[in-house]
Formats: sequence, structure tokens, C-alpha cells
Amino acid sequence: MAAAFADNLASGARINGPVFRGLLAEGEARRGDVARALELVEEAIAMRGEDRLFESDLLRRRGELLAVAGPEQRAAAVDALRAAIAVAESQGAEAFRTRAQAALAGLGVAGDGGPPAFSLSRRERELLGLLGRGMTDKEIAAELVISLATVRSHLDRIRDKTGRRRRPELIRLADELGSPGG
Repeated sequence: MAAAFADNLASGARINGPVFRGLLAEGEARRGDVARALELVEEAIAMRGEDRLFESDLLRRRGELLAVAGPEQRAAAVDALRAAIAVAESQGAEAFRTRAQAALAGLGVAGDGGPPAFSLSRRERELLGLLGRGMTDKEIAAELVISLATVRSHLDRIRDKTGRRRRPELIRLADELGSPGG
């Protein structure tokens, strides 16, 4: 991806530069290099110029990365996610707004600054992501090397925290949160 992005820049093209940089950031985050991912997101935000189409998505990525960077970054993460929601609302970008709100809720903060919504543990988010990939409870148990009863216990806790009772609702939540494993 980095090579393709470099080729794109070398050609003189500037369209979608922030998008490509954001995708590179996502790749670095998945590799576990949060610092580099944050650096790339900041570069993407700085280079967006007149291209504001993906601004809310970049702000959401910034917020999610700050959230995993450490507890000292929590306030900055919340601010970035709230900014992402505001930009998405101003652009009428419902999908981006929903995803930023879900990320904010994943931190236990309501999108309107009100009381906490729900907060999922890392393991619950991982399990939810596998559910979002269409895996059965038995397949999830095998993937995570846990018992079927533990999978069901995690799912019950997710249901209790989120208020989403049915499996299709949980799968939709996995998509909204962009959960690990998904």
C-alpha cells in the first residue's frame, strides 16, 4: 500500500491523498504500530486541503487511535470522535456519523456528551468482530480457544451492555464498531 501511495504522489495526483494516507494508517494500526498510524492520520488530516469528503472518517480514526494509545489520551480521543460526529452531521454523512458515534460509545461516552452509553472489553470487542465475520459460537470458541459456555457468557454481557438482543443486531453493531476480528 505504501508503494502504491508513493507512486500516486510521484505521478502528481493529489486526489484521494488523505484517503490513501488514512488507509495506510489503518494498516499500521492493524500491525500494532499505533504511533506510526497516528502520524499517518495527522498527515492525512493536514493534506486534506479542499478535499473534505473523508474528514469525519479521518477524525474518527484519530480518535480510535488515541483511545488505544493510552489512558492519558482519552480526552483527546473523545474530542476527536465528537469532532468526527459534528463534521459528519454537517455533511449529512450518516454512515460516518454512525461509525464515529459507535466508536465514542465503545469508550463509554454518549455522543451528546451525556451519561456513558456502554463500554465493551477488548475481549468482547474481539468476540463481536468474529461474530461480525459470520462465525458461529462454536467457531468463535475454537478461534479464541475458549469454551462454548464462555462465548455465550460474553455474548450475554454484550447484550446486557448494548441492549441489542438478537444476533443480527449484534452483527450490525460489530460493523458499526469496526470491531477487531471483523
